[in-house]
Amino acid sequence: MNSFAALQDTDAADEAIRDASEAFDWQRAAVCTQHSILVLDASGSMREADCHSHGRNIPRIEALYDALRCGFVQPQLDAGIPPSELVSVVRMQDSADILLQCAPFADVADL
Repeated sequence: MNSFAALQDTDAADEAIRDASEAFDWQRAAVCTQHSILVLDASGSMREADCHSHGRNIPRIEALYDALRCGFVQPQLDAGIPPSELVSVVRMQDSADILLQCAPFADVADL
């Protein structure tokens, strides 16, 4: 089912909202001082290996994850970002998949 069709299926949407709500850490969100939400393109074009890293070509999606970790998350960790600052990561393909929801920045390294 494509994303648009999924949005039109209200039963599926209601079920997805219930599932997300049950998995959500409401206590962590209550003390959150900052919440960054990252939406990553993981469409078919992101498999194209036209990015260069360390003398080799890598897929765009790999370059995106490297940039996310090295250019966004690591500088904040190095600066001593407090655990009350959270991040959510959504991967967009045929549908939206929540990879992280209100997680500490250090958890992005595990993606």
